[in-house]
Amino acid sequence: MFYHNQEQKEEFEKIKSEYEVETGRDVATELKEYEKFYLAEDYHQKYYLQSNSRFKSHYRDIYDLSKFIDSTAVARVNGYLGRYGTAEQLTDEIDKLGLNEQTEIYLRERYNID
Repeated sequence: MFYHNQEQKEEFEKIKSEYEVETGRDVATELKEYEKFYLAEDYHQKYYLQSNSRFKSHYRDIYDLSKFIDSTAVARVNGYLGRYGTAEQLTDEIDKLGLNEQTEIYLRERYNID
């Protein structure tokens, strides 16, 4: 686990210690100071979306790779495809995700939204 400042480091150490006392087990997670962030390879970006051919082709038609990786809408759709969201959340923002009719219908069906 990486920390950015002393406060984060201390918070992690506190939580780790409490967990070890509570469970009676050592936590082996290594704690390191953040130095540099590396993007995952292209094929790892937006994994759930890239695993769904209809969404992948829809967004690849709209965005080049750098915009695809950086798009908030694409990240949100990827989360919904991975089931990291609720039907209520999706209903609230589905019009903001840039979906075509086919992909919107698919997501609505996936979340049982009429």
